[in-house]
Amino acid sequence: MNMKTTWVKQLTEDKLELSALLFEPEKKTDTIVIHFHGKEGNFLTNRFIFEMKDQLPANGIAFMTVNQRDRDYLSETLLQTPAGFEFKQIGFAHSLFEDCVKDVKTFVDEVGRRGYKKIFLEGHSLPHKLIYYHITSKDKRLAGLISMCMSDLLFQFRSYVEDYETNLKLAKAMVSSGMGEEMMPVLLWAQAPASAKTFLSYGDPQGKAQMFSFCDEKFNYKALKKITLPILYVEPETDFSMGINPKKALEICVKETPNSKQAGSLYIEKASHSFINAEDRLIRGVVNWVKKTT
Repeated sequence: MNMKTTWVKQLTEDKLELSALLFEPEKKTDTIVIHFHGKEGNFLTNRFIFEMKDQLPANGIAFMTVNQRDRDYLSETLLQTPAGFEFKQIGFAHSLFEDCVKDVKTFVDEVGRRGYKKIFLEGHSLPHKLIYYHITSKDKRLAGLISMCMSDLLFQFRSYVEDYETNLKLAKAMVSSGMGEEMMPVLLWAQAPASAKTFLSYGDPQGKAQMFSFCDEKFNYKALKKITLPILYVEPETDFSMGINPKKALEICVKETPNSKQAGSLYIEKASHSFINAEDRLIRGVVNWVKKTT
């Protein structure tokens, strides 16, 4: 199959340089899926990305995978200043959840300039970003959302972070005293370091990142109720990022998204959080849903 591959570099509104890879089918299309990785991830690590870059264009759908400011534990990129470009340390350890809007908008703008009219946003492990962008921006250029592995952040903090409640109080105190960039004395899941501002941004029970709380029967899913776009929720049979059966989580998500034009679910048996050895079934489901939605 002939396919055009383009390395895309863009500046966000706060002048960070971010990169993406764009894969386009030989025959022109107006439909594209933009993939956004999860916390500490990047735009290439998951094997299903490698398969998507071939299989989506083969089905007449362009595909872009984006490297965001919260990539990897710690990283660096270029920052444009009045004096020129300089290196700036970024990565999940320095990220704020709300900044996802800047990154998403940058690449929605870019594919819009390239003529794409049917823009689907896809997120893995932290699809919260795409939902937050949709409900805050109300961007009419979007055609739908693909939400893969809906991590319950509070479950992760309480299960995998030592002395979570004590460290949450510490993070609040550090941010209040102007020490938000300082690193916390405790590591998160997968031994990930985090600054105080990052710990608070993702770990505050009242924070904007809290969209899925499957272990709390009283949780109201306010963000999901604001979704009006078609959305596909995807879960593997085993997912360490939540405290309940993923099939039950899918049922909750669909039920709590009453205002979506089309809320659907895809459950993939014998698959894990990264969909290793289940890439074909994942991609087949995504392709079929995108075609049905367009």
